[in-house]
Amino acid sequence: MTWLITGNSNATTTSFLGTTNLQPLVIKTNDKEAMRVASADGDVSIGDIGGTRDPDYKLDVQGILNADDIYKGGHSLVGSQWKDVTGVGINYGGGNVGIGTTNPTTAMSGGRALHVDNPTGSSALRLGDGAANGQQWEWQSTVINDVGAMNLSKLTSPAANPLTVLASGNVGIGTLPGHKLHVHTTGGAENQEVRGVHSSLAGTGLGFKFGMSSDVTGDGAKWGGLFTAVTDEGSESTFGMQATATGGGTGLVNGVNALAMGTGTGTKLGVNSYVDGGGEKIAGRFSAFSAGAESTSGLQVQASGSGVGLKTGVQGSVSGGGSKRAGVFTAESNGPDETFGIFCSAYGNGTGTKYALFATQGGDGTRYAGYFNGNVLVTGTLSKGGGGFLIDHPEDPYNKTLRHNFVESPENLCLYRGKVELDADGKATVRMPDYFAPLTKEDQATVYLTPIGEESFPTSYRWEEEHTSLTVFGSARAEVAYLVLADRDDPAIRLLSRPVEQEKGEGNFEKGKLLNPEAFDEPEEMGIAPQLSQAEVILEEPAQPEPLILEVPDEIGPGGLGAQGEPLGPKVEE
Repeated sequence: MTWLITGNSNATTTSFLGTTNLQPLVIKTNDKEAMRVASADGDVSIGDIGGTRDPDYKLDVQGILNADDIYKGGHSLVGSQWKDVTGVGINYGGGNVGIGTTNPTTAMSGGRALHVDNPTGSSALRLGDGAANGQQWEWQSTVINDVGAMNLSKLTSPAANPLTVLASGNVGIGTLPGHKLHVHTTGGAENQEVRGVHSSLAGTGLGFKFGMSSDVTGDGAKWGGLFTAVTDEGSESTFGMQATATGGGTGLVNGVNALAMGTGTGTKLGVNSYVDGGGEKIAGRFSAFSAGAESTSGLQVQASGSGVGLKTGVQGSVSGGGSKRAGVFTAESNGPDETFGIFCSAYGNGTGTKYALFATQGGDGTRYAGYFNGNVLVTGTLSKGGGGFLIDHPEDPYNKTLRHNFVESPENLCLYRGKVELDADGKATVRMPDYFAPLTKEDQATVYLTPIGEESFPTSYRWEEEHTSLTVFGSARAEVAYLVLADRDDPAIRLLSRPVEQEKGEGNFEKGKLLNPEAFDEPEEMGIAPQLSQAEVILEEPAQPEPLILEVPDEIGPGGLGAQGEPLGPKVEE
């Protein structure tokens, strides 16, 4: 059948245009091949491909393909997975590429995941700024120690591997992570500050702000944070953790807020600090600064709870050689404000004994439960087993001490003494202080008179009606010594007075216990003083604990009993 260029009207269902042998069907225009249909499998090529190359695909196009739509598996490609926003087809050259989005705003934008896979090894996504001296970075999927990992690598000099994420979820910054977050950094130039982790948080809102928050739960030992600083050599300061909190507002600002809690019976430490090595060692240092009128606390500690166990706000334990001070507190003020080295308060609605300050001592050598270098003011009742004054001996202050004891009485006696010379009539008036009557039971006051001289003579006295003065009677021109004793009866003593004899129990110590068990050859456990066991006094210590020894100048601590040739008390600069 002949095919006419004007068209055939006799074509049937069996008519065809082509070859019946193994030669391809070739269509030319202007003596150039425009289309080829391969003889072996019917693949079609469009364009001047040439007779030496059969089509490699069902449709092989040389040049640009323009179509209203393209389908794959019955689904349109244009307008589905791929669509070019320029309207001229998919543009790989100068246009943005969108994956799952019809509005790509960058060189590549996506609303779906980007999958990069290399079946023969590690796969990577490389990024760079394109400049001649630009930075080149690479995200690489790899295997480290038989564990899947993702690395962020810096390819340009100096090359580095700043971030590693393991399949286990561990993240390492500057190191292969051995923990969920593992940060490692090394020192830079000399005197350059180096920070492994720096957290900064700011805002004008009223809500809580945490620069770093850590939450740890589960069995076994738990640390909300573990900070270690090591200085191998040199004299630089080393801080395991340094926290600074500042704020211009009135809200609470915490440099460190540590919380340890739980229903378990194990020791709970909000902050556990341990230092070791040469040089001065301080397990914790807290500083607070305020230029305004707000309250400022260098360290505020609270222990509370409904449990019946011992609660200690601050607890110090020291041991080892050298001078030891479990606590050193110093307060300095250059203005007119009150200054307290230690401020103690004990209160509550419970019926148990409350001690604002409790001190005990033990061991060998000279012992003092309390040593006060200066004046002591007690506004309440002072009770003691014995007492007196202790001073350097006036005649030999460098080698001896002198002690006198108090005069005791079941009454709260006030004593007034003196001497008076009688007139020609054998009389003299002794005037009492103006406060005598308001201070004492003046109508029960007693007067003791003693004649002075070689010859004795009778003496007597008579109070004036208001008890503001008394008249002494005796021999004319004689001298008489007087002693007036009166029991106190002012408002303060009426408030503070206690019975002379009182049954123990019901608030007056514990029945069956002793104030001074040693005096009755009883063990210390029989005493009424609180008995702090070793477990209560010393916290569970971390591994390989070392004592903290603070060297405090003598001028702010007790000097103790002086050695031979040294006076009693602290040294005073001349």
